[in-house]
Amino acid sequence: MATRIKLVLVDLDGTLIKGTSAEKTFLWFLIRRRYIRGLNILRFVLRMFWLIPTRGWHHAKGENKAYLQGVPLEQLQQWTREYAETVLPPLLSPLLCRRLLELKEAGCTIVLLSGSLRLLVEQVQSSLQANAAFGVPLQIQNGKASGDIEGLFPFGKDKVKVLRQQYDSDQVDWRDSWAFADRYQDLPVFNLVGHPVAVNPKQKLLAHARNHGWEILNT
Repeated sequence: MATRIKLVLVDLDGTLIKGTSAEKTFLWFLIRRRYIRGLNILRFVLRMFWLIPTRGWHHAKGENKAYLQGVPLEQLQQWTREYAETVLPPLLSPLLCRRLLELKEAGCTIVLLSGSLRLLVEQVQSSLQANAAFGVPLQIQNGKASGDIEGLFPFGKDKVKVLRQQYDSDQVDWRDSWAFADRYQDLPVFNLVGHPVAVNPKQKLLAHARNHGWEILNT
């Protein structure tokens, strides 16, 4: 029988990046550099007002990519590389990065699983030399961002759907796999693994973690 892999599932926003999100800091990076201007910012704000009543706050901000509408893919890739070189490094938790390196050296497969833009998650993957990265996929039409996403927005139970699409359950040793996240909404992911770790948890997740004897990590 083939050896099953041990996954380490890592959330980005609030977990590997403490106190903020990759996409929020990326948006401010684009504004400060004047890479995006008023029209796209206005599109983004108006789309938020349109999405929130039907999709809720988390899905609205995750699915709204109107600030990138019309930007060529090659330009987006250049911007995310610049962001990764200048803004990203001090945002990453040194403590959690060391922990992930130890798990990787022990033979685990490091998987970044985030509701942030996939192009950004892939930059974090490169920085950490993680094995895989899953984030929000941009819809590209005629070589340019449409302002919409394509496929699942990895949040809550949909993170599990993304994992199921990528990994056959029989090939994963879930009992000896890990999950690092900061939100109670990540409970479906936590419940998959034998080693759940609540990172910088807020009150609801903190109480749940304590009641279930989970590891709590403050970075």
